[in-house]
Amino acid sequence: MDILNKEQVAPDQGNANGSHAFTVKAVTRDKIDQYREERRGLEVDILDEILLSRKRAWQIAAGACVLTLASYGLSGFLVYRYSQPLPQHILTRDAKTGAVESLSLTQDAKTYDEVTDSYWVSQFIQHYESYDFNSAQLDYDAVGLMASPAVAEQYVAKYKWGTSDAVDKKLGDSENIRVHINSVILNTEDAETGIATVRFTTTKKVRQRPNAEAPEYWIAVVSYKYEQSLMTSSQRNINPLGLRIMSYRVTPEAANNVGG
Repeated sequence: MDILNKEQVAPDQGNANGSHAFTVKAVTRDKIDQYREERRGLEVDILDEILLSRKRAWQIAAGACVLTLASYGLSGFLVYRYSQPLPQHILTRDAKTGAVESLSLTQDAKTYDEVTDSYWVSQFIQHYESYDFNSAQLDYDAVGLMASPAVAEQYVAKYKWGTSDAVDKKLGDSENIRVHINSVILNTEDAETGIATVRFTTTKKVRQRPNAEAPEYWIAVVSYKYEQSLMTSSQRNINPLGLRIMSYRVTPEAANNVGG
C-alpha cells in the first residue's frame, strides 16, 4: 500500500470562500529506502559516539587507577624509607692527616650525663696515654684515682713505674707524647656500667728533633662506672665524680680506616 503525501496547492479561483485545496501524492519506494538509510546512519553515529564516550571513560578510569596505585607505592616507599632509623654516627677520614673522626648524623641530643661521661673518659685516656716529664706525677695520681686495681696494675706495668726502668727515669724530658681524642661513642644501656669506644691519636715529639713523628691511631674500649668513696680535697679536685675505670683495652686502628 502506497503512503500518501499531501501537498498544498493554490486556492481555486472559482472557490467563493477562498479555502485551500490539497493534492495527494504517493511516496515512492526510493523515498522510503532513502529515509531508512538516513535513519540507519543517524543511529550508527549515535552508537559510535556512545561507544567512543565509554572507551574514553574507561581510559580515564584506568589512568586514574594507575596514578592511584603509583601514589600508594610512592607513599609506601617514603614511609618505609624514612621510618628506618638513621645511624647515629659515621666515621670520616681527614685526607691530609688520615685522622678518623666520628660525626653525628642526628640532632645533638646528648644528655648532661653523656657529656659528663665523654669528658671524664677522655680525661682518663689523656692521663693514661700521654707522657710529659713535667706532668708525669699528675698523670700517675689521676690514673691511680680513676682506675680499678686491675687497670692500675696494667698502667704501672706499661710504664714500669717504681723501677729503674720507669719511663720518667729513662726518658726524662727528652721526649713527650701528646694525645688527641678524635671521638667518643657511648653505650649506656647497662644502668650500672657504661662502655665507651674512644678513637684517639698519639704523637711523639723528640726534643732534639725539629718535627714530631708520624701520628699513631688507636681505639680504646673502656668500661666504667661511678663510685662514692672517701677522698681528700686534692683527690676530689682530680676525680670529683668518683669515676672508676673497670677495664681498659687499646688496639691500633686498622690501616684502611686511617688511610694507611
